[in-house]
Amino acid sequence: MAMTGETKRTQRKLMGVVGAVCGLILYYLWVAVIIGIQFTFFAEPNATGAFVVPLPLMIRTWLIAGTLPFFIIFGHYWTISPYFVGCGADHLPLA
Repeated sequence: MAMTGETKRTQRKLMGVVGAVCGLILYYLWVAVIIGIQFTFFAEPNATGAFVVPLPLMIRTWLIAGTLPFFIIFGHYWTISPYFVGCGADHLPLA
């Protein structure tokens, strides 16, 4: 079955949406890592025994909410870009 131009455009749009969802998943993993680092290295118990992170709120906001557009755009680019096609483990220049 030959792919028409409309089918290719639909498939490309679908891959863009899948990429944005992958970007959101990466974003949630990033948030989990940042929160884990905060509570592992910077948390201090307060008077009631609850752990509080004394980092400034602006830094936490930029590290967590500020990276959301980056991850969505990266996920979209990752699935749409022809440069990432065929990037398997055998193509990585690690050795």
